[in-house]
Amino acid sequence: MQKLKYMNKERQIELFNQAIDACEYIMLNKTHDYANIDNVFKAFDQIALMTETNRNKVLLQFIATKLTRLINLLNTDKDPKNESIKDNLLDLINYCLFLYISTFDDNNPRI
Repeated sequence: MQKLKYMNKERQIELFNQAIDACEYIMLNKTHDYANIDNVFKAFDQIALMTETNRNKVLLQFIATKLTRLINLLNTDKDPKNESIKDNLLDLINYCLFLYISTFDDNNPRI
């Protein structure tokens, strides 16, 4: 019988730090493309205005979309052609962090 190999704490911390670094890289690039210095949530605020809702609800919709994509990707044997499972997970982490950060903005109503 083959013994199961488990991830040790050192490897877990290494992968955690890699994920955080990747999330920061993605966040900085997307903020450069879709936001501005005065309002890092500009794109989400514009969507909130168009849909007559608030930024936090828009962020929740993005989170729900990423979760749906992940469910679809994880429930198929096909390889994704656009975004990988890992790409979707990093986006999901960032959207969750954006929602967390957004709760500190006094100009943004609660969910």
